[in-house]
Amino acid sequence: MSGRRGHLRASVRRRGHPGITLLEVLVASVVMTGISLAIYSAFEHTGNIRARLGDRQERDHLARIGLARIARDFRSAFLSAHVNTTPTNLALFTTFLARDLSPGDRVDFTTFTHRRLVRNAHEGDACEVGYRLDERRGGSSRVYDLLRRESPRIDTDPTRGGAVDVLIPDVIDFQIRYYDVVSERWLDAWDSTEATEQKGRLPARARITLTLRGIDGRESRYLTETQFMVQELLRFGLPVDYR
Repeated sequence: MSGRRGHLRASVRRRGHPGITLLEVLVASVVMTGISLAIYSAFEHTGNIRARLGDRQERDHLARIGLARIARDFRSAFLSAHVNTTPTNLALFTTFLARDLSPGDRVDFTTFTHRRLVRNAHEGDACEVGYRLDERRGGSSRVYDLLRRESPRIDTDPTRGGAVDVLIPDVIDFQIRYYDVVSERWLDAWDSTEATEQKGRLPARARITLTLRGIDGRESRYLTETQFMVQELLRFGLPVDYR
C-alpha cells in the first residue's frame, strides 16, 4: 500500500508541472520572428543611410576637386601676341573660346598649368585645356560626364588634340558665366578671337555652377567663383610700339 501511495504522489507532482505546449512554441516563434525582422529592418535602414551619406561625401569630394581644377586652369589662362615668323615652324594660336551650349557649356583655352610627367619630354608649362559635357555611351538613359581635355602642344586648333579624361561623372548641368570689366556685365560666352570688344583679352572673373545627380536621384548644386590673373595679351620681348 505504501508503494502505491508513493506512485500516486509522484503522478500528482508530474501533472502539477506540465511541459511546453505547441501553442506556446508557436507564440514564441512569432515573437522571435518579429524581433528578428525589427532588427533586420533597423540594420537595413542604417545601411541605406550610410550608403547615401557615403555617396554624398564622394560627390562633394569630386565636386570640390573638379571645381578647384577648373579654377586653377582659369587663374593661369593667358593670351600671347607672339607668333612664329618662320613658316617651317609649328604655328601657335592662343585663345579663349567659351560657348553657351546645351546640356552644358564648353570652354577651350590656353593656360600655364601643364605638368611634365615624362622625362626628357619637350614640353613646358603652356598647354591647351578644354572642358565640356559628353553623353556616356552604353547607358539606358542620358547620363553626362564632365570631360577635361589637355594637350601639351599648342597649335592652330584650340578645340582638338591631346588626352581626354572624365573629371566628374553623372553631371546634370555645367554652366559658366564670365564678367566683362568693359561692359560691366556677366556674359554667357566669350571669344578672344572675334573682332569686337573681347578681342585679345580675357574676362576678369568666372562663375562656375555644377549640378550633380546623387544615388537617390536628388540634385546637388555647387558654385564657385575665380578670377583671371592675366587679362591682357602677353607682349614681353616685343617692340614697344607693337599694336
